[in-house]
Amino acid sequence: MNRRHLALIVLLGATISMGASKGCSCHWSTAKITDAVMSAGVDKTVHPTNKTNVFKPNQGKIYCIVYLKHCPKGTNVSVKWKFLGGPAGGPKAGDIDSTKKGNVHGSGRLAFSLTKAPGKSWPVGKYAVEISLNGKKDRTVSFEVKP
Repeated sequence: MNRRHLALIVLLGATISMGASKGCSCHWSTAKITDAVMSAGVDKTVHPTNKTNVFKPNQGKIYCIVYLKHCPKGTNVSVKWKFLGGPAGGPKAGDIDSTKKGNVHGSGRLAFSLTKAPGKSWPVGKYAVEISLNGKKDRTVSFEVKP
């Protein structure tokens, strides 16, 4: 290792040390979303039973299954369900619902669901689920409702 690299390492160490002594916090997490899929159902072990990105208007529940790895205690996962739009004359695009699951830890799957209102049907069109990990948007999964 040359002197330049050694100087950078010492400077970095001193900077971190000073930040810690002044009460600054540095947050780093091993938590990772490895995948997310849409499904028409989910079993008792949170496995999707019918992966699909296309649903019928009469589908009772629509599921988004999020696959997680290495989540320390206190990890938060949230989803925002959005209607992106459909045929002319239909409902306006906008947010539908949001859900947060807090204090998630370990590796595995989380199921989020959106339930159709009784006597109603899902508007035909394009939808998306925005998935966030600890408050930062991680990915978006798209799906459609078709007749």
